[in-house]
Amino acid sequence: MCRDLYSQYPYPKGRILTRLRAPKCSSTTAEMVQESLPWHTLITRLEQGFSEETNYHVPVRHHHTMVDPVGQLADSTLLLMPAWKIGAHVGLKAVNVFPSNCEKQLPAINGSYLLMSGTTGQALAVIDGNELTARRTATASVLAAKYLASARP
Repeated sequence: MCRDLYSQYPYPKGRILTRLRAPKCSSTTAEMVQESLPWHTLITRLEQGFSEETNYHVPVRHHHTMVDPVGQLADSTLLLMPAWKIGAHVGLKAVNVFPSNCEKQLPAINGSYLLMSGTTGQALAVIDGNELTARRTATASVLAAKYLASARP
């Protein structure tokens, strides 16, 4: 869980292991993402991220098919997308694709983004991944259009 924790755990031979305080981890809704990431700021920051030497590490996305052995549900997919900048932040976007959710009147795609400290690894925030992805995709499209349009004679 993401919250301040002070607890003591029994340890072999009567010793006590004290758990240190973790930073507060906030949960961010889609509405909070919209308020926190105005379009003009997002476009500027993403353009900087694309154009600068940022030292971000972005491995290839992990793709896992989850097969229902009984066959009651359609096969589902788990996508894991890590990225980090040493000494700054670590992020992990996790997306679940459950095609059978449509039958339950639920979204087939659900995502969350976990932001962690790049110096301690502790969770800092859980962010609505659907809204974050929608805004990032739209912003990248704006930047692509900008550069493609300026490349034309």
